[in-house]
Amino acid sequence: MMDKDKLRKADFKTGVTLIWFCLWFLSVTFLFMPFKETYGGVENVWYVSPWIFPAVVLTLLLLLSLILTANAILRRGARDVIEFPDGTPGSFRLTPIGTFMMLVLVIGSAAGLWYLIINIEDKIRYTIDEAKWLADPSTAQIFSWSEPISVASLVCVGLVFFVSTVVLAISTARRRRQAAGSLLAGSEKGLDSSLISFGIITLLFCELVYVLVPNIDFFVCVLLFLTVFTAAFYVEGVNIIRASMGSYLAIGAVVLVVFLTGLDGLIDAGYPHLTDLVVLAATLAAMVWLWRQLAGEPQQQKKFRTCLLVSWATPLILLPVFRFGLLVPLPHEGAVIDLMHQIKYLLN
Repeated sequence: MMDKDKLRKADFKTGVTLIWFCLWFLSVTFLFMPFKETYGGVENVWYVSPWIFPAVVLTLLLLLSLILTANAILRRGARDVIEFPDGTPGSFRLTPIGTFMMLVLVIGSAAGLWYLIINIEDKIRYTIDEAKWLADPSTAQIFSWSEPISVASLVCVGLVFFVSTVVLAISTARRRRQAAGSLLAGSEKGLDSSLISFGIITLLFCELVYVLVPNIDFFVCVLLFLTVFTAAFYVEGVNIIRASMGSYLAIGAVVLVVFLTGLDGLIDAGYPHLTDLVVLAATLAAMVWLWRQLAGEPQQQKKFRTCLLVSWATPLILLPVFRFGLLVPLPHEGAVIDLMHQIKYLLN
């Protein structure tokens, strides 16, 4: 059995990381995905907008992340990140790993604000130029800084930047006044493992968003992602965590190399969506490998069966609802989504 105290600490760090990712991708969703499209004089209704799917998923994930973080705090899972020398909330200061995490938030949110501001300016210029080509420019909807989507984006990321900067500044000032050792004092082992865990979680989300989702069938991406994360956080055991993370990173690395070198065109030339099918086969092979890692542990195999059920049921239920019920285009529609289209046409 894994130490519950370590699990609560891991829950806190994971929850904070997920909250930041949700706020960031919600901001990008607000800015770049239209709620109502008006190009060419045609305006779509809200429930067919490509904005709704990521907004709903990210909002639910943000809510669950807040619950996870709050539960970890109540169970004293934040001790690796924040400490209270006087035993009161007003005496808080960050630990070394907490200082590192807060510094990452400050730098990341500052870069995010710069990125959003640049793109908002580009979008304003684009809509103004587009209005010049309309027969009646007075009817054009010009994007501006006062648009709710731009305001929401800046508020989400700006709030993270402001709070993280204030917390980091207060903690740093208190450490300087107390002169209680250097920033690296404490358990090096705990610091190293925490930094490694934080880096791995960040890398996994980056792989999903920037490598898998843009290039591989969305069903396969969701299936692989849920399998890895549910196994890593629900099934107990160091071997299953290493195996799930290793298989996920390996598949992502191969996909990245294939698309950077242009091999996907050669692979798909003979048979459409063959790349998606290869990644799906690798995902199934990873499931079998993870199952074999739990040989001789019936209790853990039972938990892994639950993980597989969740991993398969979630995309099988949600993706058809969004794609065929709400008519929301998915990020990348490949082999499995195309098969769903064929089944729908046969049923109709």
